[in-house]
Amino acid sequence: MWTLQCGKPSKQCLLEEIIINFNEAVNISNTHVLTLVPELFHLEGYNIQLIPPHEGGRNVVYTCEQEGRESLILRVSFLPDRRREDYIAELEYVRYLFEHGARVSDVVSSKKGHLLEEITYEEHTFFICMFVKAKGKLLVENHYQYWGGVPLTEYYYNSGKILGKSISCRKGTLPSIAGII
Repeated sequence: MWTLQCGKPSKQCLLEEIIINFNEAVNISNTHVLTLVPELFHLEGYNIQLIPPHEGGRNVVYTCEQEGRESLILRVSFLPDRRREDYIAELEYVRYLFEHGARVSDVVSSKKGHLLEEITYEEHTFFICMFVKAKGKLLVENHYQYWGGVPLTEYYYNSGKILGKSISCRKGTLPSIAGII
């Protein structure tokens, strides 16, 4: 899809027309997307809270918590630079890694059994997915200290082991996601 700007085809012009900024995406997510999410995912009774974004963040992300239930992460993607198939491939790969023993958060299927749901609001498409919330906390939350003063090099070592496990799991990658790796 191309539009004309000053009489010349311009993909940039199209992107400028359809890209909403992060604050607009948060507002639409809070007022419209979140009202539809309980119909898509099993979130009845969950407390849903926006996670403050970081610089350069590409998604609107929420924690979903309820006493006695597994904590979840809801991701709302709003930028038009990825196709539905790209998101599905990513989510299938994460699910595959989880099912083959990699230490990644599992993807939570919707009520319809889908890994990805799509909501359109005023010509803007929002891709919605959910993950099980990872255990532990971010390094920044612990002032970049790793496990009670253990050197940060241990963190990098363990991260490498997890990455290695993920790579070894990949050997039998599903055909539908093989093209993204």
